Amino acid sequence: MSAGRRWRGATVALALVLGVGCAQDTDLRPEIRYGEHECDRCRMIVSEERTAAVALLEGGAYRFDDLACLGRWANERDLAQARVWVHDAVDLTWLPADQALYAQAPRVVTPMGSGWLAFSDAEGLGVFDVAPREALEWSGFRVETGEDDGAARAWRARRDS
Repeated sequence: MSAGRRWRGATVALALVLGVGCAQDTDLRPEIRYGEHECDRCRMIVSEERTAAVALLEGGAYRFDDLACLGRWANERDLAQARVWVHDAVDLTWLPADQALYAQAPRVVTPMGSGWLAFSDAEGLGVFDVAPREALEWSGFRVETGEDDGAARAWRARRDS
């Protein structure tokens, strides 16, 4: 076999390995052992799939029993390199947190009593009697679940005007 052919073969093999590695990394989904893992914010046992969330950072996985715990935790960190996952409240599939819509559902009891749920689209809001105008994107959700400071009050005033 010629050196050129070996070089091409090695290049193709390397590309396949890197491609598979990237595909697996992209498809990485968080793991929660319900009834065993603790919330990394409040230390309660994570027991409800609908309200559970996970943040994957280089230092490990951080799990949350309520989206309010996730929001408060997220506000204390730089998440530029993190992958954060939430469950769609309707079908319970994992969603990247920055692609979900968030709303407080008045009739839903969540582990911390926040009522926060995540949705893959605006249609899901109706299942929980939430008006589409009440839905927030990731950045708004983080403000709402943060400490009640001037920035949060200003954001709410802009939203409500």
